[in-house]
Amino acid sequence: MSMKFIYPSFLFALSAILIPIIIHFFNFRKYKTIYFSDLFFLRNIEQDSKSRNRLRHLLVLFTRILIIVFLVLAFAKPYIPLNHKTIQGSNYIVAIYIDNSFSMEAEAKSGKLIEIAKKKAIEVAKAYPPSTKFLLTTNNYEVKLNHVINIDQIVNEISNVKTTSITRTIDEIRVRQIELANDFSSNNSNKYVKEFYWISDGQKSTFTLKNINDSLNYSTNILLLASENLGNIYIDSCWFTTPARIFKQVDKLKIKINNNSNKEYSNFPLKLFINDSLKAISNISLKPNSYGIAEMTYTNAKKGMMNGKIEINDYPITFDNKLYFNYLIAEKSNILIINEKEENIYLNALFEKDDFFELNKAPINNLDYSKFNRYQVIILNGIKNFSTGFIQQLKLYMEKGGTVVVFPGKKIDLVSYNSLLNSINSVKISRLDSINIEANNIAFDNKIYYNVFSEKNRKIKYPVIIKHYKIIPSVQSNYYSIIVANNQQPVLCETMYKSGKLYLFSFPLSLDFSDFPQNPLFVPTLYNIALYNQQNAKLYYIIGDRKNIYISKNDSINGNNKITIANKFLNYENIIEGGNQINNSEIKLPDNIIYSGFYQLLEDNENFGFVAFNYSRLESKLDCYSKEDLREQIRLRNSQSVSIIDKIDKDITNQIKDYNFGQQLWKLFIVLALIMLAFEIFVLRVFYK
Repeated sequence: MSMKFIYPSFLFALSAILIPIIIHFFNFRKYKTIYFSDLFFLRNIEQDSKSRNRLRHLLVLFTRILIIVFLVLAFAKPYIPLNHKTIQGSNYIVAIYIDNSFSMEAEAKSGKLIEIAKKKAIEVAKAYPPSTKFLLTTNNYEVKLNHVINIDQIVNEISNVKTTSITRTIDEIRVRQIELANDFSSNNSNKYVKEFYWISDGQKSTFTLKNINDSLNYSTNILLLASENLGNIYIDSCWFTTPARIFKQVDKLKIKINNNSNKEYSNFPLKLFINDSLKAISNISLKPNSYGIAEMTYTNAKKGMMNGKIEINDYPITFDNKLYFNYLIAEKSNILIINEKEENIYLNALFEKDDFFELNKAPINNLDYSKFNRYQVIILNGIKNFSTGFIQQLKLYMEKGGTVVVFPGKKIDLVSYNSLLNSINSVKISRLDSINIEANNIAFDNKIYYNVFSEKNRKIKYPVIIKHYKIIPSVQSNYYSIIVANNQQPVLCETMYKSGKLYLFSFPLSLDFSDFPQNPLFVPTLYNIALYNQQNAKLYYIIGDRKNIYISKNDSINGNNKITIANKFLNYENIIEGGNQINNSEIKLPDNIIYSGFYQLLEDNENFGFVAFNYSRLESKLDCYSKEDLREQIRLRNSQSVSIIDKIDKDITNQIKDYNFGQQLWKLFIVLALIMLAFEIFVLRVFYK
C-alpha cells in the first residue's frame, strides 16, 4: 500500500529546502588576501583543499535538505493504510460507552470487569489527537455527560464511573450516542469523523446487533470483556400460594432460585425475614443451569404492613442475593352495599357480624362518590338502572383497583346495564329467561374457591336458577366464566378492567329467582370475593419499570397534600406533588430510584405505607455473547461499520492508532532527521580539522 498523510497541508513546507540550496550556491563570504613568499609549495595544498571543500559543501547541503524533508514529512503524519477503515482528518467525535450494569462486577483474571472497562476506555481516549471531542455514555444517562468534553475531562469522568442498577439495551445506547454526536456536529461548521466504542461483557439479554445500520456516518468498535467465572445463583421471584394475606393465617411463600452456572448445589441455604425478624430458614438443591422452587411456611402474627426480605449468599455477583417484598395485613375490609330501596337480608347477615368486614349501606339516590375509594368492594343490589354519572364513577373506581359485584334488579333497564358493561368491554345482558337451569359447572381453579373444596369432583348441591337474565358474550368481550349452567349459559362471570374487576350475576339475590342465597355455595363465593380483593398492591416493584404504585384502599391519601417517598438508610427523599401524579390510591413515582429496599410513603410527613423495590434480574443472567457470536451477527447483517477489537488484553492505544490511522511513520522520519543532523555535525568536524 502507498504512503498517505494525515496532515498533507504540511507538505507545502518542503519549499524550505530552497533555503540551504540558496545559501550553498551563493557564498556571501568575503575573501581576505594572505601574502606568501612563494606559492609553489601551496599548489598541491590548494588543489587538495578545493576538492575537500567541494565535497564538504555537497554533503552539508545534502544533509540539510534531508533534515528539512524528514521534519516536514514527520509533521505531515505519514502512514501506511492497513485496512479499508483507515481514516483521515483532524476533527474527531469519539463516543465511548462503558457498560456499568451490575454484571460488570464479575471477576476476570486482572480484576473486576468494570475496572478493566474503565482502563480500556482511557486507552481508547489516548489513541486520538488532543483536539478530539469526546462523549462518555453510561447506563445512568447523566445530564453532565450530554455534551462533548476534552481528553482530560473524559479521563476524570471515566475514573468516577460506578456500577448501577439501571439496565440499557445496546440499541438504546446506540441511539443515544448518535443523538449526542449529531447534536454537536450539526451545530458546528467543521466536519467530524465519528467513532463509537462499546465496552461491555456482551450479555445476551441486552446486547444485540439487530439494529446496526451501515448507512449512518459513523463506525462502531466493540471491546468485549469476559469474566473468569460466569456462574451466578440468584433469587428470581416470590409469590404466595393463597390469594390474600389474613391475620393469624398460615402462609406459604414460594421462592424461585435460579442457578446460572455449570455447578450443582445441594442444600443451598436461604433465609426469610419479616419486619427484620428471622421467620424461616430453608434449603434447596439446584442442578446446573436450572432453577428450583423453595417453600417457606409461617404465620402472620400481627396486623399492619409487613416488610419481608429473602436472602441468600452468593459471590461475586451480590446485587441479586436479596429480594424485598411487602404486604398489608388489614385491620378491616370496607364494603359498600348500594341498594335500590330495600336492603338484602342475606348480604347483611353475611357481613354484618364479621369483625373483619366494615359494612356500609347506601341507597342509589343518596351516594357520596368521593368516598368510593375507601371501599375494597362495592356491591350493587337490585339496581333498576344506572345514570351516566354513576357509570363513570364506577369505571373510575375500578381503574384504581376496586371490585364491583352486580346483582341485577327484578326489573331493570337493559340499556343502562349494557352501557356499563360495554364501557368496560364486558358481556351483554339480555331479556329475562324463565326456564329452570342448574348451575353445575364451577371454575374450581378460580381464586375465590381456593381451599373451599377438598376435591374438584366432589358432589355438592348446585344452585337452581328459576329465572335469570341471559348473558351474551361477544368476540371482543373480556370476561371469564366462574359458574356456568347446564345449558352453557354463564350465571357468574368476571371481567377485568384496568386494575379492578367486575363480578356479574345473571339473577337477583332473591328466592323468587334462585335458591342461591340458601345454597352452600353462597357464603364462600361472596365472602371470598370480598376477602381476596381487600389488597391491590403488588408484593414488589422492579427498578426501571416506570409503572404507577397502587396503594391499599385502607390507606386513603389526599391529592392536595405533600406526598413524599423516602428511604432514611439511603438518605433518599423525593417529593411527589400535583394532581396529575397522585390519583387517590395511585401514585406515580419519580424516575431516580436506583437502589433496592423498602421506601416509606409519607403524606405531610405521616407514614401511610411502604413499597418494596428490587433490582431487575436481567443482569443476573450471565449468558454472554462470544466474539464469534457477534461476528456472526455482523456477517449476517453484512455490516461494514461494526468491528470487534481482538487483543484487548494488550494496550489498546497503539492498536486503535494502527487500525484508524494505519502504520504510523512520523517517528521514523524524526529519527532519520536526527541521524542527518548527527551526520552533518560529523561532516563539519571531520572536514574542518
